[in-house]
Amino acid sequence: MPSETWLPRFPPVLLHMLQFMPIACYVRKFMAKSERTLSDIVNQAVLDLLREDSLDLEAVEKRRRESSRSFEEVLKDLNREMS
Repeated sequence: MPSETWLPRFPPVLLHMLQFMPIACYVRKFMAKSERTLSDIVNQAVLDLLREDSLDLEAVEKRRRESSRSFEEVLKDLNREMS
């Protein structure tokens, strides 16, 4: 069985860069089609994530006053529903 030591050893930085090349190509194509800057695209993505987080926090706040149930109680209810 041949040894795998013949494989080239790439520096970790290069390997990290190679992982993101497909993403970079996609972003460049998207920028060309949409005529938006990279900064605009990143800012929009950040705003979308923050908006999603805000919705999650609202949902948590609404459910905060609900009574809690143990895991065992939930399993018992699920078993009852399935039978």
